[in-house]
Amino acid sequence: MPANITTLKNVLSLKNDFDLFVFDVFGVLWDGSRLYENAAAHLAALKQAGKKVVILSNGTERVKAMEKVQSVRGLEKGVHYDRIFSSGELAYRCFSADRRRLRYYVYGIKEAALFADSRYVEVSEPAAADFVFIGIPKICREGKTVNVLTVEPFKRELRKFAEQGLTLVCANPDLRAYVGGYDEPVVCQGSLARYYEEIGGETEYFGKPYPEIFVAALEEYENIAPERILMVGDTLETDILGAASLGLKTALVTSGISYKNMTDEGEFDDLRAYMKDLRIEADYLLEAV
Repeated sequence: MPANITTLKNVLSLKNDFDLFVFDVFGVLWDGSRLYENAAAHLAALKQAGKKVVILSNGTERVKAMEKVQSVRGLEKGVHYDRIFSSGELAYRCFSADRRRLRYYVYGIKEAALFADSRYVEVSEPAAADFVFIGIPKICREGKTVNVLTVEPFKRELRKFAEQGLTLVCANPDLRAYVGGYDEPVVCQGSLARYYEEIGGETEYFGKPYPEIFVAALEEYENIAPERILMVGDTLETDILGAASLGLKTALVTSGISYKNMTDEGEFDDLRAYMKDLRIEADYLLEAV
């Protein structure tokens, strides 16, 4: 990252510098309840300028489901973006291609579509499983299924899985995300996987920051040089690290998860210093998309 980097107002400031723009969803286009102001207009402006636009999410939905969700939110394929890809779609591809009849146990809310065409067999007890798949981590409270803000409610079960030597498969490496109805970002599957690693458990991931998801998402754009592709995200450890590892340029939105992490930790009050300390440095800072 250049030492004299400045914070740009929005992504249109970089319109002439790149041919393909890749956008994360939560914290970049969507705040958990609604689209950020001007997000749809600016994506449409990029498309009208002849740019390619890809939406890349660590969500566990498959592509068709994601397209429907984005349409409800006000983002239409062909108008605002060219392609959507997700960690869920990548997991589906891998599960479907695997001809083994592995047994899996789902811990959390199941994403059934990911296993629809696989030979895997779901079991009702972890002791009978070859691996544990982390579903969406929620708990039951007063008869309702709700999100939580810490990994604490899941630790006991995770320790049991580790004692049994089970591999934990995570199709959403995000640690936290903003969702509707919560002022604080809630726990995502990645937080459970990280804790599992901390207690000595084995994990496998699908999604950012791992290169496979970027390669799959950009497979239709091999003619575009990496330095002409910009990844716009709000999380240094997933969006920025993953894209930079493949030689893509990166832009960090200054109001997302990494900004929240910085303020929570309290050691830094400037994202430039925070990025330098983490050794994950974006090429640009953006106030918003």
